Amino acid sequence: KHALVVGINYYDAAYSQTSNINGAHAIRALLIGKYGYSERNVTLLSDDQTDERCHPTHHAITAAIGRIMRAVRPGDTVFFYFCGFGRLPTQLQDCPDDTIEDIKRIHGDYILPCDFESAGAIDSEFLHAHLVRALPPSVRLT
Repeated sequence: KHALVVGINYYDAAYSQTSNINGAHAIRALLIGKYGYSERNVTLLSDDQTDERCHPTHHAITAAIGRIMRAVRPGDTVFFYFCGFGRLPTQLQDCPDDTIEDIKRIHGDYILPCDFESAGAIDSEFLHAHLVRALPPSVRLT
């Protein structure tokens, strides 16, 4: 079992949150305490950690996904949890719901790492390619 748990409060931004990190810490504790994940197989990236290497930057998130995907073996489970901001392309504003679904299929969704203003978003195409299509056949993603 492998997990990547990401919580971002966006401390340096005008739109900072106060509860996103709490959710990430709670999920990590649940995975280890109730679901039997090994602490060494649960990567927590959050912007409240003193070690900046554990901050949920674009590089840290994509690198952690890569490490997990190299470590999985047949029969493993991969758990991915993101508590932060995500966005849809701006052209979705004021569209009817069916149009939004069509555009989502074409353009995808995004997650915003803590450094998105300088490093950019992580789009659903990347996540799908590296978390879904890259999975060995008997590995499950939750």
